[in-house]
Amino acid sequence: MQHNECHFVCDQFTDYQDNTLTAEIKARIETHLSTCSACNALYGELSATLHQLHQIPALQTSPNFTAELMHRVTTAGDVGIWRKITASGYARWTGYAVAAGLVLALGLNMWFDPVPLNNPQGGRSFATNPQTPAVQSAAFADQEDSLQVPQIDSLQLSPGTINSSAQPLQLVNGTK
Repeated sequence: MQHNECHFVCDQFTDYQDNTLTAEIKARIETHLSTCSACNALYGELSATLHQLHQIPALQTSPNFTAELMHRVTTAGDVGIWRKITASGYARWTGYAVAAGLVLALGLNMWFDPVPLNNPQGGRSFATNPQTPAVQSAAFADQEDSLQVPQIDSLQLSPGTINSSAQPLQLVNGTK
């Protein structure tokens, strides 16, 4: 019985402190506090805490404090799409999947088209390909400039040569 009475009294402490209880409940609490040292100590701590809270000076707020507070409360639930995406549990796993896909794509690219070790610039070097012959510039050095010799503007094409006013030009494939 004493244990149930302690719970009842403790539940009534705030109303007892505020003096809002009926006379018979107030008398019941006072009787219990006089006989139960644990509840009396607890009520003493509550009274001391409330006394300290009443000693705190009141804060002065701006005239539109309530309106601003209510606006913030009503807009607190409005979350942008980016925050919804990043706050969801799937965002992290989606990021991991995208990163894994990029690593896989890069690995497949390197597997099928590797960068040669002797070419640090990357890509294939067609200039050093042995199938492409280098053009001999000395073959053109002994030819005269066609603008200095008066000639006809028509070109005649015969197999393997280009003749311009009976002057043969060497073709790239090496024929005259």
